[in-house]
Amino acid sequence: MGIRFDLCHSHSIACRLVTEPSRISFAPLTPRIYESCTLLEPAGEEGTLTFVSRPNDAYQRLFLATLSSRSIPDIQVLVKLAPRSYSQDVHKHMADIGLAPKLYGYAEVEGAPTAYVM
Repeated sequence: MGIRFDLCHSHSIACRLVTEPSRISFAPLTPRIYESCTLLEPAGEEGTLTFVSRPNDAYQRLFLATLSSRSIPDIQVLVKLAPRSYSQDVHKHMADIGLAPKLYGYAEVEGAPTAYVM
């Protein structure tokens, strides 16, 4: 009886997934685990990330997104996924001299690359 119920229940869930439209929509080929980020200015404020796309000719770890928070209106940003350590200080220095985009913040998710929002 228990196995039959489980199969019927699983079939019911699968049918709903196929017939009901998804409530959450994500841009194709974009990360789905980074919904927010920690802003560098104002320090510690949380921002919301909405991924838009991945540039056609871009490096596979670079994405276009929209960033918004209480202090930042919706702005277009780049998000770079870095699997290893990444020097925020060096990036900020490079941005100060015009050799890199401004670094707005970062998002850390356990077991995933860190996302740097610029």
